[in-house]
Amino acid sequence: SYGEPHWEKRQGSAVALERVTLYGVPIVVNRRVQFARIDPSYARELFIRHALVDGEWDLDRIDKRLSQFDRDNRALRAELAGLEERTRRRDILYDDEAIFVFYDERIPRDVNTTRGFEAWWRGEHKVNPTLLTMTRETLAGETTIDEDAFPASWHQGDQTLALTYRFEPGAEDDGVTVRVPLALLASLSPAGFDWLVPGLREDLVT
Repeated sequence: SYGEPHWEKRQGSAVALERVTLYGVPIVVNRRVQFARIDPSYARELFIRHALVDGEWDLDRIDKRLSQFDRDNRALRAELAGLEERTRRRDILYDDEAIFVFYDERIPRDVNTTRGFEAWWRGEHKVNPTLLTMTRETLAGETTIDEDAFPASWHQGDQTLALTYRFEPGAEDDGVTVRVPLALLASLSPAGFDWLVPGLREDLVT
């Protein structure tokens, strides 16, 4: 019998634990076996969810040209997550299930390990290099955001100061924070700091 199917990053594949008995007496206990030989469909799901969605795979051993899509997709997800913080919304970035569906629709049914993926993608990448690259529409639909209302920096005089955002009601740094270098602190005026950024002024009034 087989049990506890799970993803193993080092092997780049899903494995299960095998148990063998003879007349009810265990003779093999917890022997690791390749789960793709037992349930290839479920092994493929584990591969996509853990390796591609969660990033649990060894990118260092893969040709950087073949793994560029992963870096680009994660950068885009981080950018959109930051946009949620800035705009104080939690409905912009799609959840992990949408990311799973994106890969599930594009990767062949017989690909269920890192090695199998690399072999397939090496050939497919030559004819369709953007197949696995996500766009804003992929991750956020047609959501319209006025990014000018939540700028990344704030200006006072000839100084440009970085802004960071956090959407965590009750937290000490909830809202917008101005990053002021210590060397500039004495030269800044308090004027304007209480006006917030355009996107948050309605909250300030109410």
